[in-house]
Amino acid sequence: MILKKEIEGYNSSIEELEKIKVIYEKLTAPQLKDLTSIQSQIYQLLPDEPMDTLAVKNYMNKVAFENLTFANTKNILKSLEKKGYVEGSVNDQDITFWKKL
Repeated sequence: MILKKEIEGYNSSIEELEKIKVIYEKLTAPQLKDLTSIQSQIYQLLPDEPMDTLAVKNYMNKVAFENLTFANTKNILKSLEKKGYVEGSVNDQDITFWKKL
């Protein structure tokens, strides 16, 4: 029983390390040629499912950029949209959802 709990603890640690590895690989991926470093990193980290600006900001704060503000997030996403990397769509409540292309 104790050994089983030890193994489960190791398995959850391994899963967490795998998540960290994926984030690290995205953060250190080669910079996309027409983006700034931060734009490229944000693009690499964006999940595939659409997210609103606040959700993107909170996700980025959680995984990599703890000081990234809402305004900075919005500006970066708008720049990515202009360059064809994401698509923004506004819902009925005037909330923009961003989809990675």
